[in-house]
Amino acid sequence: MPFFRSAKIELIANGTYDSATDSYATVAITTPAYVIDYNQRYRLHTVADAPYLPGDEAVLVPKSAITPVVGSQFTMGGTSWRVLTVQTELDCWLLHARVG
Repeated sequence: MPFFRSAKIELIANGTYDSATDSYATVAITTPAYVIDYNQRYRLHTVADAPYLPGDEAVLVPKSAITPVVGSQFTMGGTSWRVLTVQTELDCWLLHARVG
């Protein structure tokens, strides 16, 4: 079984503000990603890290595609995921993600 797998994620982001409707236009962005079981990351976990639950994933996405924020949601493999933490990894973002 490979250490990581490739996937595509779709992030729904707020676009421009429409004052007539008092709402934001949403934009769907699809980008390739590498998915790693969060527990198999190459870093040691510390008390300061977000708590790990079975099923959590570490998702690497290119910085040129999206700028995720903690609490945002994305779709991967037909399942909705929530971003718990965002860390920089050279030209990628490393997301700690959980189903939900």
